[in-house]
Amino acid sequence: MLPILTEVLGYEPDLIIVATGHNEFLEDRAYPPLIHSSLTAKRVWIWLNGLRTYSLGRHLIKDLRAPGGEDAPPG
Repeated sequence: MLPILTEVLGYEPDLIIVATGHNEFLEDRAYPPLIHSSLTAKRVWIWLNGLRTYSLGRHLIKDLRAPGGEDAPPG
């Protein structure tokens, strides 16, 4: 939901209403490479995501690539 919230906040809304429920729409938006992968690739992805070292590395890389991260140019 965070990518969607980030996009919505870009429009500077006065009010945001969050209605929770089924989230099948998010799968096509957030996981397209995974959805169209082979069963073996999905199993490897699930296994990797269970490893704390992999999760930590993925989050560190994501933070460094994010706008405003440490390697972002000042400005």
